[in-house]
Amino acid sequence: DPQFVKATTLRHEEPHQDKIYYFFREDNPDKSPEAPRNISRVAQLCKEDKGGTSSLSASKWTTFLKATLICVDPVTKGNFNWLQDVFFVPAGDWRRSKVYGLFTNTWGSSAVCVYSFGDIDNVFRTSRLKGYTGPTPEVKPGQCVPSGQHTPSETFKIADSHPEVEERVEPLPPSRSPLFHNKHRYQKIAVHEVAAADGQRYNVLYLATDKGSIHKVVELPDGVQNVMEIQVFPNKDPIQSMILDHARAVLYVGSGDRVLELPMAMCGAYRNNCHSCVLARDPYCGWANGSCLPLALSREVLQNLNLDSWRGSCQRGDVKE
Repeated sequence: DPQFVKATTLRHEEPHQDKIYYFFREDNPDKSPEAPRNISRVAQLCKEDKGGTSSLSASKWTTFLKATLICVDPVTKGNFNWLQDVFFVPAGDWRRSKVYGLFTNTWGSSAVCVYSFGDIDNVFRTSRLKGYTGPTPEVKPGQCVPSGQHTPSETFKIADSHPEVEERVEPLPPSRSPLFHNKHRYQKIAVHEVAAADGQRYNVLYLATDKGSIHKVVELPDGVQNVMEIQVFPNKDPIQSMILDHARAVLYVGSGDRVLELPMAMCGAYRNNCHSCVLARDPYCGWANGSCLPLALSREVLQNLNLDSWRGSCQRGDVKE
């Protein structure tokens, strides 16, 4: 039984090529003892696919294809096969749009793997159909056709019996591995792009744990840094929903009985201590006038996300407990 996680639509250069992408989990058809019970998937469907015109094909798609999402640590060979949540980061060129996938495994650890829609599209366009050895029809399963163009009945039959492609979708190159993984059990993910004091843009991940807290994690050139943990609900109520308001830079977090609004900056958590403020490497915050301030209030701040020695450092009088 498929368990739906999230879907999105991507506009391509030609309207008839526009696609819907579905992210979901389902039971693994491989029942061997070493195979994981569940498998994470991405599927595509052309927006203009209206099914067939005959009584046999009326309820069938020709463009629905599914592929396996891979999120494996190459060092430990740890397989994170349970897709918990996804977050979409659009780009001007649809191929460069990304999906951040949040995965867990049976031991309660989590990983974040990042995929490009260019890679996903390439897998669906070029991969063979799993288990199909016959000739390729004139209109391939998965191929978007302009409205009104005839699709042969053979395409419907093959698409219906062989909806899975052989090739699997791997995370972004060059590493093709998780962005990071740790021992926390995360349940929700949101990603916000923010400009630091030097004009560089950084992705900040908000990850909701199963104990009602949120980890704020920054993607940096040398890896990721967990800059803050926020206990949102005092009774450790599980976080059931998390929505980003990009324009206002706030996070809406919901439990079973309440919703809270949190500012993304939260620079006050660094206790107006210069070292805490700067060494946190939080792109929202910087040190100025004896305080840890959000960049929205002042762009003229001491901030050193890459720990460059030439950017300056805290002075002795800046340390306030």
